[in-house]
Amino acid sequence: YYREEGTASYYIAEQVSSFTKKRRLKKAQKVQQQISTQKALAQMGQTQRVLVDYFDESTGQFVGHSEYLSPTVDFDVRFVDNGNVKIGSFVDVKLFDFDGTSFKGEVV
Repeated sequence: YYREEGTASYYIAEQVSSFTKKRRLKKAQKVQQQISTQKALAQMGQTQRVLVDYFDESTGQFVGHSEYLSPTVDFDVRFVDNGNVKIGSFVDVKLFDFDGTSFKGEVV
């Protein structure tokens, strides 16, 4: 919640304190993280079509996103090259792990 000019709540004298707003946000984020993790873990063992976005030299892995994931707000998919991976191409990746921020998979 934030005070937005032009809305009815803007004129309410007793606004929610910054502390309460932050506390509520943290609670909501914690619940959302739990839901996201549950949904991610339910995908283990599935094969998904992944668009290869880039190669991460620090990890030696390709990084992409499936058709069900947004590259800017969702989890990415990380995997190693099987000799046929090219940036900008699609590959089928079987998901075998999730670390809270990224899926791990293998090209099939």
